[in-house]
Amino acid sequence: MTASSSPGLPPAEPLHSDPSADPIATALWAKVLERWDEMATHQAALAHAVASESLAELAARYRKLTADKDKKDRAEERLQAILSAATVLMLSKKTPKAPAKRFNLLTVVMALITLAVCFEVYRRARGR
Repeated sequence: MTASSSPGLPPAEPLHSDPSADPIATALWAKVLERWDEMATHQAALAHAVASESLAELAARYRKLTADKDKKDRAEERLQAILSAATVLMLSKKTPKAPAKRFNLLTVVMALITLAVCFEVYRRARGR
């Protein structure tokens, strides 16, 4: 099963080779279809898709229903909810920037003292 994609891009491939391999997702989707007008079933399917990182499969299922004029509005609404969930999930996994490396003040002070001592030793040794 593949989802529609943006123009110019190849069709999105499902994350799993067999979307029915997840029995929980399959059961939740059956409930969604059975109780289409109940938002709770849609929310449960979305929550499971977020937890199992299978948002693409759920989006593909809703995308197919956008062709059905009776289900089009709700399907598009749920696709927007999936997009929002995917964005939040992506941003939550964003790798934070590595903090800039700072010199430890103690290291700098010790280096300056060592340099001053070496210079003084050199000056005295040369003065002989």
